[in-house]
Amino acid sequence: MEFKIDNYDVYDLKESLQAAAYSYQTEVKTGPLGEKDILRGEKLGPAKPGTGHNSFLKGITVCADITAPLYWWKQFQRYHFADIVSSTSTMHTILKMHLDDMCVKETNIEVMQIVQKMIDKYNKDKEIGVSEEELKKLWRSIIASCPSGLCLTARITTNYLQLQTMWFQRHNHVLNEWHIFCAWAETLPYFEKFTGCSEDEKILGLE
Repeated sequence: MEFKIDNYDVYDLKESLQAAAYSYQTEVKTGPLGEKDILRGEKLGPAKPGTGHNSFLKGITVCADITAPLYWWKQFQRYHFADIVSSTSTMHTILKMHLDDMCVKETNIEVMQIVQKMIDKYNKDKEIGVSEEELKKLWRSIIASCPSGLCLTARITTNYLQLQTMWFQRHNHVLNEWHIFCAWAETLPYFEKFTGCSEDEKILGLE
């Protein structure tokens, strides 16, 4: 199994971009996305961190399904404005998994075989009526032994401001999964223009 991002969408781009002009309006004005709105986003989005000028990026919501190994999810969960709506559960599905199909190719085959044997033993023991106490002990051992290369799929929600932070912190990361993630972020509508996140544009003070 490989890292992938699909079933994604972007919400409230126009509304958040136009809201960035509210500070200078006595009466709120909205309408179709216009050239002035785009220029405003290009000017405010890449502002120096901490100035507050790029706050409109918080309102541009991104939702997606991400399939990733456990070692990547641990890093993703460090971000405060990146939430998991729902995900594959090892607690509920580990006994149905075939690890050969569920892990990244770099996962040690011997580790997978050991855990798979434990899964197979649990299912067999349950069939023949082994005690609940023994089954629980084996189940906990399976959960504790899952390889970090095991891939789970989760529905996530985040925003352009958080993606901007992720991009600058992770686009040169040692994990290839982050390279794929950052390249995907660059494809989102106006993302590069509004965040300064590209190889040619750097936010002042971050790099």
